[in-house]
Amino acid sequence: MNTPLSQLIPAIDISKPVAMAILPGTPMMPKSAALALWVGKPGDQNSGIFVSINANLTPYILYSARQNDFSGIALAIDHTAISTFSNRLVDPQTLHNAPIRQAQIEGLPLKVYLYANSWLAENTQFALLLGVVCGLLAGLLCYYVLTIKSDPRKSILLGIKNNQFYIVYQPVVNAQTLRISGVEVLMRWRHPVVGEFRPTFLLTWPKPSR
Repeated sequence: MNTPLSQLIPAIDISKPVAMAILPGTPMMPKSAALALWVGKPGDQNSGIFVSINANLTPYILYSARQNDFSGIALAIDHTAISTFSNRLVDPQTLHNAPIRQAQIEGLPLKVYLYANSWLAENTQFALLLGVVCGLLAGLLCYYVLTIKSDPRKSILLGIKNNQFYIVYQPVVNAQTLRISGVEVLMRWRHPVVGEFRPTFLLTWPKPSR
């Protein structure tokens, strides 16, 4: 085959000392992507070494199956890349996930992109466990606060401090003579939220706290 390289692979510029391109296939393996590398001869722009390497990322997929951190890899030259996410050539900018790492190969126009799952299954389990623990702690804290606030002794002391109690005088009538024989002093409680408590409320409330 006597075909100029510039016509065979237009993406490679043979005037450069080193040039690379990603091909969708080769004549021997048309369905397998390949990396084409041109290394020019110093002092002669029309001479050099051309190499094409079939790029097979299957070994990486088998290796990464045991890894929980990485989900894929992409090899990119300019706006063309091969990746473990697709069997065809893609633009690395059009991939849904952003790479967590990218490296430029020194001396070559080749970039390596590493992709990882942003939220692993282990992280989900830890997040659920943390949520359950935080929920239990918040529930216990709310129960403790409500228990303190519902303590009758503290409520009575707070009512005394805020002058919510007042005195009521009630006459005492003799059942035989039907005459007033004395005065009964009663204490009433006017709560700012609940309102007026019934007279027997103060007698029954402190009993459970004994």
